[in-house]
Amino acid sequence: MKTGKPLSDLLAAGYQFNDMSTNTAFDGSVSKTKEKLTVIPAGVDSTVINSVSLTVKKSPNERQTLSDFDCSYNQNEKMVLVNFGVYPGLNNTFNEIKDHNESYDSSADYTVMYVFKKKDGFSFSSDVEKHVTVSGGEFWEADQMGGKKGLLRVFVNFPREEVPHSIKIINGFGTATPPRQWPGLPSP
Repeated sequence: MKTGKPLSDLLAAGYQFNDMSTNTAFDGSVSKTKEKLTVIPAGVDSTVINSVSLTVKKSPNERQTLSDFDCSYNQNEKMVLVNFGVYPGLNNTFNEIKDHNESYDSSADYTVMYVFKKKDGFSFSSDVEKHVTVSGGEFWEADQMGGKKGLLRVFVNFPREEVPHSIKIINGFGTATPPRQWPGLPSP
């Protein structure tokens, strides 16, 4: 926050500062804070998680196993990623692939369900699922697990990579070039 005003002026104007290391309001005493401060306008509850943004760490060409669907996220001082499940296909939450060491197949579609749990002292807003953004995948939907307090599920689709195919016509005959070398077939 670059206002040029001392903290005391902002405190007097009604701004609240929270010490994120203790989740307590900061009273202006420099000796009492050891970690970062968060500036919050007066009247805003800093213990409520109103929005969530997650980023899948690896791009499709970097993925080797299903564990590469791991993500980073904002609000990490208020919530934690407790699990993620991987499912075959798009918009699907059946037949979970439990082994995250299984090889990633770039020609397959996947759905991943990320489950977040609020940390003690925090809560999700009643409509947080309407304020979720995703980078590195396609947001499908989010919910609070049927009203279970303190849990948020975020569903993300990962469509397969489109691979170009080619066909050459020479003297009336076609030759197809597959997107990859199939085992047991001679190289073109």
